Amino acid sequence: MNTYGIVSFRLPQEVSLWEVEQIAALGVDIRTGVTVGKDVSAGRLLDDYDAVVLAAGMGLVPRLGIEGEELAGVYDAIELVESTKRWRPSVPMLGSRVAVIGAGNTAIDAATCSLRLGAENVKIVYRRTREEMTAYDFEFAFAKQEGVEFQWLTAPKRIVGDKKGCVTHLECVRVRLSEAGADGRRLPVPVEGSEFRMPVDAVVLAVGQKRHLPLIEAFGLAHERGVVTINKETRQTSNPKVFAAGDIVFGAGGEAMVVSAAQEGKLAARSIVRQFSPTATH
Repeated sequence: MNTYGIVSFRLPQEVSLWEVEQIAALGVDIRTGVTVGKDVSAGRLLDDYDAVVLAAGMGLVPRLGIEGEELAGVYDAIELVESTKRWRPSVPMLGSRVAVIGAGNTAIDAATCSLRLGAENVKIVYRRTREEMTAYDFEFAFAKQEGVEFQWLTAPKRIVGDKKGCVTHLECVRVRLSEAGADGRRLPVPVEGSEFRMPVDAVVLAVGQKRHLPLIEAFGLAHERGVVTINKETRQTSNPKVFAAGDIVFGAGGEAMVVSAAQEGKLAARSIVRQFSPTATH
């Protein structure tokens, strides 16, 4: 994620690669291109190692389930950022009108990245209000400073394309927020007759990330909708041999930052050291 999933003006790729080199220099054996469940089973890892740390983060952005998501010009926010950090042509944004669906930190990255790729206009489309958005306050301020516009209380209904299969509009409906329910949440309620079409050349999906359920279930771990349950003191999962750290143990909200994930990894490592060397002072 540090190498490909964070925009370059926040974290240059060479910094991330330098950190990988430092880890390898410590004697860590790094095996890339290995998929757990395909190239090696979870059971094999549990048999071969004294401890396993699950630090797989999260996956790509889920689909919205609306018409038109297959059109040319619809992008996953994570893949959009990744495309700017690989030796291949960038996503064509020059002169485009872009709608980013979502209002978290990833949406901010996608919006500001689009502007820096030459987009003419970028709007973040969100079905709630500024008060409910999950992006940090400083991220919101940064986006406003960069020129990103915000379309509050607006829910996408479908993505419209032309005969060539390219995006031309985002069809939306205005919403209002209901009274808070027992869980404290206010739900978006469509306003009848408020549908409208927003002219766009690109739509970026930034509505969270998928959880690695098959991986978690392969280890047989307790979880809540893909968020691995851990003992906060020991970082152990429901299988005492498996520890977990990073985004894979973070729920909804503002915890999921690189620095937080790194700290989780350190806490898991400390717990493992203490388990196998009870007298260790690390």
